[in-house]
Amino acid sequence: MKIAYFSSGRFGAGLLSNLLKREIRPGVVFTLPDRPQGRGLKLHPVPVKALSEREGLPVRYLPLCEEDGNLLKEYDVILSCDIGFIFPSWMVQSYACYNLHPSLLPRWRGPAPIFWTIKTGDIETGITLFRMEEAIDSGMIALQERVKVESDWNYAQLEGVLLGKGAKLIERFLALYPSIGLTPQDGEATYARKFGKKDLKINWENPCQLVYNLIRASAPYWGSWTSVGGKRLKIFAGEMVLKDGFVPGQIVVEDGGIIVGCGQGAIKLLNVQIEGKRRMSVREFLSGYRSFLMSAGRME
Repeated sequence: MKIAYFSSGRFGAGLLSNLLKREIRPGVVFTLPDRPQGRGLKLHPVPVKALSEREGLPVRYLPLCEEDGNLLKEYDVILSCDIGFIFPSWMVQSYACYNLHPSLLPRWRGPAPIFWTIKTGDIETGITLFRMEEAIDSGMIALQERVKVESDWNYAQLEGVLLGKGAKLIERFLALYPSIGLTPQDGEATYARKFGKKDLKINWENPCQLVYNLIRASAPYWGSWTSVGGKRLKIFAGEMVLKDGFVPGQIVVEDGGIIVGCGQGAIKLLNVQIEGKRRMSVREFLSGYRSFLMSAGRME
């Protein structure tokens, strides 16, 4: 079966890597052009292009115009994942376009389902393969699988599980295609919007469970953050302290650790990064910043 794969981001590259391990090799990869990155804003390939070039897969760039449709006629199925590109109506109307989405649609339609799944404390998510329509993430479901969200998983851990499940789902889909039934999405639709720096800021007035969810949802790629002594501190790992008596934002240094009070309970910090420095363990951080923390007294 000849497959055209549309993708650009990290999750899409992870899925392509998993598919290649299963000897599912697209005939062509459509992706986005190189993007400026870093302080020098030099052009770098998006993750899917970099992987495709290493694996010797033909690469073509988006967007496509309707005249480019002839490029797709030789392919039996179009698979899409983490594309960062809205398919034009002529594509979804003329071709069998299927998208893999890391949630139990219709919950968490949109670009950031894994982040919002963890941040809001969902105990279950999943992976959905659906036939694309013009409305975002709204098409008929081909296959779907549920995944329990473990209470201590961070973004990368849940992402890894969903990538493995997603590759298996596509392998199953290709074995059944085209004799596969479609079912409509059922349930309340929610939207997983893009998140930004403000969404990653910790509010210490919140209960420790909500703060812990945010820390997990942002680790290990972005890190949640707070302010201490006029500096930004990113937090990449922590544990809940389920006891009362703390003031929100209060810093307690004891037994070589840092505990920060929440609206209910507290968070014990495990891995952090102070503004302008590298990421480090809390024990390492305390060796250079104990007096700084004690003078600051609280986190904002």
